[in-house]
Amino acid sequence: MNEFKSLMPYAKALELLRSYSKEFSSEIIGVEESIDRVVSKDIFSDIDSPAFDRSAMDGYAIQAKDTFTISEGSYVTLKVIDSITAGTISKTEVSVGEAIEVMTGAMIPKGADSVVMQEFTERENETIKVYKKVFPYMHVSRKGEDIRKGDLILKKGTIVAPEHLSLLKSLGIEKINVKKRPRVSIIVTG
Repeated sequence: MNEFKSLMPYAKALELLRSYSKEFSSEIIGVEESIDRVVSKDIFSDIDSPAFDRSAMDGYAIQAKDTFTISEGSYVTLKVIDSITAGTISKTEVSVGEAIEVMTGAMIPKGADSVVMQEFTERENETIKVYKKVFPYMHVSRKGEDIRKGDLILKKGTIVAPEHLSLLKSLGIEKINVKKRPRVSIIVTG
């Protein structure tokens, strides 16, 4: 005679538990409070990142075709017409034979299609000597290169981790849909 009841197999117990459980409802919370929460709705980007073509190096924004004649030991001279730091915008357009000094992260000015690194130039007052050939979009981070508008950022069911916060914030996302936390009670019976 067996005095002990047989135990239910784990898989069957889990299946039974799931049959009685309901899906948690959602709530909208601030991104800062979302760590370890479960995303309840796919999150898509509303913007391109970067939002504009930007310089990937300190140097000079130029038209690449100005450098196509450079060969070993030769250079071209370009007129420097402006200077742009990250966060500022130049209203000056780059024409053939011209350059605008740019810092890393600066918006590429109109008319320019590449950046020549400052290491391959020599500045003399309002001109630069360029010693290295560049190609269109060389040293330029293109608009939407990292993330395009409409790209899936976090899939439904993802558990939000600390590394997701900076991504969400960089895309201007302040609030997200997450599953409500379960309320759990423990009853000790013996």
